Amino acid sequence: MIRSFKTLFSILFFLAFFVMYGLVPLLFVDNNFSTYVNTMVVISILCTTTLIVVLNFPVIISARLKYPRLRLTFQSTLFFFFCIFLFFNILIIATAPTIPIIESLKGASPQDLDKAREDFLKGRTGIESALAYIIGIINTTFIPYLIALGYVIKYKYRHIFATIFFLVSLVSLEKAYFLKIAIPLFIVFFYQAKNKKMLVIKAFFVTIACFMLMYLATGFSQRDTTTSDELFFSIGYGGSNPLEAMVWRSTVVPVITAFDGVRVFTTDFNSQLLWGRTSTLFAALMGEERINFERHLYQEQFGGSGLGNANQFYGIEAYINFGYFGVVLFSMIIGYIVRESIMTKDVALISIILLLIYNLFNSGLIGNLFSNGYLFFLFFIAFVKIK
Repeated sequence: MIRSFKTLFSILFFLAFFVMYGLVPLLFVDNNFSTYVNTMVVISILCTTTLIVVLNFPVIISARLKYPRLRLTFQSTLFFFFCIFLFFNILIIATAPTIPIIESLKGASPQDLDKAREDFLKGRTGIESALAYIIGIINTTFIPYLIALGYVIKYKYRHIFATIFFLVSLVSLEKAYFLKIAIPLFIVFFYQAKNKKMLVIKAFFVTIACFMLMYLATGFSQRDTTTSDELFFSIGYGGSNPLEAMVWRSTVVPVITAFDGVRVFTTDFNSQLLWGRTSTLFAALMGEERINFERHLYQEQFGGSGLGNANQFYGIEAYINFGYFGVVLFSMIIGYIVRESIMTKDVALISIILLLIYNLFNSGLIGNLFSNGYLFFLFFIAFVKIK
């Protein structure tokens, strides 16, 4: 089991961080930007090499130490976190100016749906802005882990909890939100399946169907699908049909955004390291104003003064803050987390760590550890034993 999961993650590291962020820019980005491409290649090589080495070779420090742990029953733990999950989701829905899924059913225009999705959670201000952080921690780690664990131990009400989570994930019309439960359950089912090839095929088509449904629900069929002058490998392409848009959004956009991150860091910030100030927490600890690099990059890509954020994969965040040393350090931390999780032989935990790797493909490590709650979740796993 341990060897197979190490092999699986090693392959994923190679495909996600070397092929996508190293080879793809070499093949598709214009030669006029060779300096930025070379930086991307170095970052991808450092990420992939460090991750694979830390994952597969023995380490001196291990988290598998003997110490007292709080023992909780599975059902009481599940009920406790699910009550929190329901309370805050109901609070968010009750205080939202509009509900995206309801607006979609009413036939709202794509522009109105975009605004409804923005106002639903991301656009909150004041004390309500804390709702995004609270629900992010609960929905990204604790609930998916407990549901996955329920399937591992074959808890009798597991299907009910999974269905509720899936339905709630549809409310905001975030296209990839259902992956928070789909990825962990896939790992559990894959581990348990006798015919693994057939499971992979089924999972592939179910995932495509879910993405297509979400794209249609967000009003894609009503959008202007006239032929764009932009190339497929560009941030302004968009796609002429839901399937093409899905492929473009999941493969091209992350790579272009990472490339633009390097470019903007070089041109607009003169390659001056930001030393963690892209994080609200780190900036506060240093007594300095946060540099919203993601917002700046988004405005650079699309113009105007929009509220969007252009998230880049963790290697770019590490590079613009701490240089190549940061890329190696962040990769060592990630590799160590993956390794120690695999060594626990807890399939549910490993499934959540795979979800973390998916998030790191699209966003930074600091935000995932704090805003998405992975740091709190890992402390919970370290000090709590669920019977």
